[in-house]
Amino acid sequence: MKTVATFLALACVVLTAHAAYSPTKPVWPTQFSALFGMYYNEGGIKIQNATSYLYYDWNIQAQTIDYVAQCVPGIAPNSQNYPCKLYFNNTGIFLSQPTNNGLDCCSLFPGVGAVPPQFLAPFKFLNNGTAPDYNGFTHECFHWIGPGIFAYWTDRTTGHDVRFKDGTSGVFWQYAPFSVGPQSPSLFQTPNTPACNVPCPAATLDGLYHVQGLHRDFLAGPRLAH
Repeated sequence: MKTVATFLALACVVLTAHAAYSPTKPVWPTQFSALFGMYYNEGGIKIQNATSYLYYDWNIQAQTIDYVAQCVPGIAPNSQNYPCKLYFNNTGIFLSQPTNNGLDCCSLFPGVGAVPPQFLAPFKFLNNGTAPDYNGFTHECFHWIGPGIFAYWTDRTTGHDVRFKDGTSGVFWQYAPFSVGPQSPSLFQTPNTPACNVPCPAATLDGLYHVQGLHRDFLAGPRLAH
């Protein structure tokens, strides 16, 4: 009986230690660009490894997502059939998709800007696992879960970003290695048109509503040092 009790006690210690364990959360560089593949497979729409780019400059609190092959579904009517750009800055999030019926620019979310470098602050460590990157290489990863059913995978050894689940939108990103360094200011300039002040055409906007929620939860939650 003493042996059984000892093993039970050890099991409790191990379980408690595992539950309390949380690795250090990586923090983004203040300036970088990243190639990634976008995936989506819902409602009869299938997108696989669509070439896309993320440009980021926290010095001006701006980011641009350039979906050069196909845009994410649901942010405008038929958006998945055309390339698009999403601009994030201090005044809001803007969509530019001129090949989609001349949608040069429109306002998605006023007042919701770029994700901060410590964007993983409201996320919680879930478990160790594996995830594929842009090139199909499988990494040993830390698996993080956040508000709005967001999920993120970072390499256990390097801390590099590997995979992103965009809430319940059905969108996944798989990253190539980041290119860290200064970014051209022109990458973050929205089209010079008054249309940027006009709300975007009605669509599901499910994934971007979760982005809005992520910002809200981050601002209310703990912050990490730069």
